[in-house]
Parts: sequence; structure tokens; C-alpha cells
Amino acid sequence: MFPYRDDNPSILTPVVTVALIAANLAVWVVVQGLGAPERLAASVCELGLVPGDLLGRLPVGFAFPVADGISCVVEPGRPWRTVVTSMFLHGGWLHLLGNCWFLWIFGNNVEDAMGHRRFLGFYLLAGIAAALAQVAVGPGSAVPMVGASGAISGVMGAYIVLYPQVRVHTVVPLLIIFFRLTVPAWLMLGLWFVMQVVNAQFDQVGGVAVWAHIGGFVTGAVLVTLFRDPKLWARREELLAARSWGVDTMTSIDHRARSGRTAPEYVPRVEPPAGTFPRNPGVPLDLDWVRDLRVNRSAVERRAATIPTRRSVKNAWQAGWLLHAITLMDLTTLQGDDTDGRVRRLCAKARRPVRADLLDALGMADTPIQVAAVCVYHAFVRTAVEALAGSGIPVAAVSTGFPAGLSPFRTRLMEIEASVADGAHEIDIVITRAHVLTGNWQALYDEVRAFREACGDAHLKAILATGELGTLRDVARASAVAMMAGADFIKTSTGKEPVNATLPVGIVMARLIRDYRERTGHIVGFKPAGGIRKAKESLDWLAMMKEELGDRWLRPDLFRFGASSLLTDIERQLEHHVTGRYSANHRHPLA
Repeated sequence: MFPYRDDNPSILTPVVTVALIAANLAVWVVVQGLGAPERLAASVCELGLVPGDLLGRLPVGFAFPVADGISCVVEPGRPWRTVVTSMFLHGGWLHLLGNCWFLWIFGNNVEDAMGHRRFLGFYLLAGIAAALAQVAVGPGSAVPMVGASGAISGVMGAYIVLYPQVRVHTVVPLLIIFFRLTVPAWLMLGLWFVMQVVNAQFDQVGGVAVWAHIGGFVTGAVLVTLFRDPKLWARREELLAARSWGVDTMTSIDHRARSGRTAPEYVPRVEPPAGTFPRNPGVPLDLDWVRDLRVNRSAVERRAATIPTRRSVKNAWQAGWLLHAITLMDLTTLQGDDTDGRVRRLCAKARRPVRADLLDALGMADTPIQVAAVCVYHAFVRTAVEALAGSGIPVAAVSTGFPAGLSPFRTRLMEIEASVADGAHEIDIVITRAHVLTGNWQALYDEVRAFREACGDAHLKAILATGELGTLRDVARASAVAMMAGADFIKTSTGKEPVNATLPVGIVMARLIRDYRERTGHIVGFKPAGGIRKAKESLDWLAMMKEELGDRWLRPDLFRFGASSLLTDIERQLEHHVTGRYSANHRHPLA
């Protein structure tokens, strides 16, 4: 596996990592003459580490080859400085560039955890330990040792301890074919270490100092806890949490505030919804992509099963995460007995979704917390627009024969046009499930494309009704076709199906969004709807989105919850956070 990036943002500017890469390049250019044979040999003779020479095991005057036709002669008083200088020399271009690349991929995040000075000391100490490990295994060897790989192995050992679950994107060669594979750091680096141990059994396979790699890796893994800066590590976690969930300051809320005696010393501040929403222009239908889509159901289900079983959010940050989840909600009423009065009450709740006393207890009385949108039947769009005037909250309308989507095609278009004319900013359309179940992808594409044109400037959310599509493969194919047709969001369910939003479906749809972006450069949002009722479930969905698509998809312009009942449980959890007690459901307006 060859890594080309990781999903691990840096907080600090990696000054030392960049400086070490620059130092290696400078030595290659200035000292080693860009690999010219004479300069390369001279640098290895003068600055390379020869175990037998270093320990006096080789007689003075002994000549050992370093290149074709070029040998070094052992001289008395070999300096120990070669233990350090050798880690800045390299044997060729590939050796140099490979080491610099691995240092760049893994060094910046280790420097994040240690700070600049500690990381420099750690790097040099790991390099020295790696060199001594190689010397200990072959004390009489006349083979020169050069390269930064021992020190970089130490960095990799530290990385696997600090960030075992971080996703590393790799390229895997198989004969003449290259595959992209994303794996956790523990797997990629663990396999690399096992390969070094296996290669060590074959006595310097390919001239590689594998014992230096092993020694450096073990040293890094052991010493990382001593070199990690606790304050810097805590600050890194805090800033990453804030960055991930759109919070400016996300620090621990003093638990004494629960009793009401003391106000929180630190308060989470949630960023208001973004004002600029991306549009997906769509692309021509690519039937080859649709037909070639495959989904490994067992792998997806195993992946989904791991998400709820781990604590994804620390207790001190849960209030901030839950407040952010509220800003991602489409507050919805889609009942047969809806009235103008009910819609107005819903809009009032959308403006102030959290009780004033809870916000005041959290120190956020002056911070605007609003939902992402209000979603109603198209008959109530005008009522919602009037009730939300001046709030900046968009109105979404469900159209096209919701929830079955079986109205005549022209009627469905007219519903969209009427909703847009009444002021709807977003249109949630329902696809014809029969097109998916019969594999009529062209008909599905044409349908969604026509709906998008009818939307005009309004954003289109395509409801796939995944609970009625049968297989995850059909979910993937329907997602791809809807995005190619120009859907700005793809949405799991109407909320009326027997099975609504599930994490396996969410993973499949999120990965199709990622694939679509990689293919076209266009960004599409995602909306799980139906069945999400508990605050813990909302955190599971946010964790899944962060891991699958990254921080950008944790904002209202690219992610929504279609779950009004979720707000009730979030309010209960916030009240528990403040008071230490759970209130009855009937105290909350949406219960």
C-alpha cells in the first residue's frame, strides 16, 4: 500500500516537518550532487554509517565498495556523528522522494501532537535509535547505511498510537492495475511493520536496513506518550471538534452550572446556517457507471454496526453537537390534518427551536439558533413564507404527488411550479419507484431532469424512498441517476415507508455523493429522513457523515435531518445537561 493522503487535518503549521524535508533535499543537492556517482560515493564515505567501522570491527585500511568501481577505506577514529549525518543522506532519487513523501503524510499530524521542538527532538532520537538497532544486529557489517527511513519509521510508530482509526487513502498495485483503497491507519501501518519483520528474516532483502525500520517504529510507538504535549493535544481535540461541527468555541461546560449556582465559564457558540447553497447542474446520463455499480452489503452493514457502538462525542461537547444538529433540521409537518394554524406554530418553533431558559443557562441567550428549513405541503407554502418573513429560514415544499409519487406527470410539474410561485426555496420531489425497480434509468433521469427545470432557482431534493427499493445496489443506482439529473440533495425517505433512514443506506448514499464529486466536481447534499427520533441517533449520523464525506458536509447547505420529533429529544437532552434531570415529553411542543 502506498499512501497518498489521510483524513487527518492539521492544527499547527508543520514547520519542522517542512524543514526536515527541505534539509533532506538540500543535502541531496549540495552535498550529494543530485546523485552524481562521485559525489554520492564521497558523501557516503564521509557521512554514511558503517557499523563495523563505527565499532572498530573493521581493520584500518580495509576497503569496502560503495559504488561501481568506487570504494571507501577505513580510517582511524571514525566519528560517531555519522549516526546523525547518515539520516540526511540518500542512495537515489526514489529513496529520497519516497522518504520525503512518507514524512509529509505522517509527520505533520505527529508534530501537531508534540509541538515543534518536541517533534524535532523525537525525530532525531528515533533516527538515532533506528541506526543503533541496525548496528546492534550487524556490528561487523561493512555495508554503509544512509537514509531518513529509520527516523520516519519512528514517526509512523507514533502515528499508529496517536491516530489508529484515521482513514488513510492508499494505492495498491496488482500486476499492472492500481486500486485505490481506504483503510484505517492501524491496518496500513500495521501491515507495513509486519512486512519489515518478515523481510528481516531474509537478511537485508534488497539492501534495505529493515532492522532500522523496526527499531525506529518500536521506538516511536514507545516514546510517543512521553513526547506528546498534553495541553497541545487537548487543544487539538477541542479545535477539531469545533471545526468539525461548526462551533467557534467548544470547551467543557462547568458541571456546576447544572445546579444553577454558577454560570458556565466557557460556552459553545454555534455558527448560523450558511447563506450560500451550492447547485448541482447535473451531467449527461452515464449508463455504464450505473450498470457497473456494486455494493458489498455485508461490508456496509459491518461498517454501519460499528458507528452506534462507540462513544462518538465526549460528554463535555455533547451540548454543542446537539445544538449544531438543530441547525441542520428541516422542521416538518406533513399530516393529513395540517392547518394554517399548525404551520404558523411550527414556524414560530423554527425561529426559536430551543427554550430561552435553556439557552440562557448555556450562556447562549444572544446567539441565534434556528433550524435549517421548514418543510410543508405545497398548499401551505404561502402561509410558511409569511410566518418566516425576515428570519432567513427557507421554506421547503413536498411536491410531485408526495408520498407515493404516482400522480400524472403534468400534475406533478404543476405542483412544483405552484410551490415555487408561492415562494418555496426548496422542493422535495418523489421519484417514480417503478423506474428503479424495472431498471428504466433513462426514464428516471428524464423525470428528475424535468423536475429540476420546473424548480427554476429553487433547490431540488430527490426523495428515493429507499425502504421500497429492495436492495442497496438499487439505492446506489438511483442515487447516481438522481445526481446526474441535477438533484441538489438526495434524500432517503418520505417518512411514510415501513423502513426509513438507516445507517447502511446512509453509507451507500454518502459514498455515491463522494464518487459523483470525484467524477464531476459537483457537490450534492444529503438528507436522511424518517425514523431518527433520538439525540444519540443524530450524533451517529453526524459521525458517519464526517467519516465518509468530511467536515464540509456538516453544514446546512449540504446536510439535513428530516426528523421533527428529533427536536423533542434533543431539547430533553439539553435540559438534562443543564439541570441533571430529564423532563416529561409533554413539556416540549413537538412531542
